[in-house]
Amino acid sequence: MQGRQTLSVVIITYNEGHRLGACLSSVQFADEIIVVDAESTDNTVAIAQAYTDKIYIQPWQGFGHQKQIALNYAKGDWVLSLDADEIVSPSLQVNIQKQLTMPFDTTYSGYYITSVTDFCGTKIRHGDWRSDKKLRLFKRNKGTFTPDVVHERLVIPDGKVGFLPGHLSHFSYPNLATALEKVQRYSTLGAEKKWAAGKKASFFTALSHGLWAFFRGYVLKGGFLDGVAGFLVAFSRMEETFYRYMKLRELSLEATQQKTGVL
Repeated sequence: MQGRQTLSVVIITYNEGHRLGACLSSVQFADEIIVVDAESTDNTVAIAQAYTDKIYIQPWQGFGHQKQIALNYAKGDWVLSLDADEIVSPSLQVNIQKQLTMPFDTTYSGYYITSVTDFCGTKIRHGDWRSDKKLRLFKRNKGTFTPDVVHERLVIPDGKVGFLPGHLSHFSYPNLATALEKVQRYSTLGAEKKWAAGKKASFFTALSHGLWAFFRGYVLKGGFLDGVAGFLVAFSRMEETFYRYMKLRELSLEATQQKTGVL
């Protein structure tokens, strides 16, 4: 009879000292916690040292590369991938531990987990973030991360994927300043990713995609039901989308100018 399966938690960080403690505190039941830090300049490493001795410093290479590096350090039978702004709810803790005590399950190689996002103090239940399910718990030898700089994905090419009850509490947007900073950062990374893939964009592309992002989230997916927070989420999604394509357009124009010698 097989005993309890082991669990590795992997987290990548950069200047997450203000919220990392809550995340790490919620996964103390794990057999090991691995933190890969991208040379933080705050107290992130000191906070992590209070919870684990498996801390590795790795210069930033993009989300996908950093998460794969963290995964490469893992030794557990199962891996739970978390962001530093996420907290494992008590119900999810129970269900993960229950999964670990069951006989080795050949049916599923990974599990989707519901993520509930808090936007400026309001839990988002509708819009683009409603019923947001993320593939986070998986057998270590079955999953890999795509090498994307942003919007990386966990891939399980061989095996079925199920759904595990419970949820992650996601505290990525404590205030509007953070939301605006993320709009700028993710739109830049998204534009660079599309440019590397050979994509181009026009002002019309940026405008139409931006407006569609707002309409889809706020109207079609019921974002208006979340009140002011729902509007702000849809609006920030519109901004991020619009600026992603405008920055892609800018990269295209700069390349054309360099090619023609017009600066």
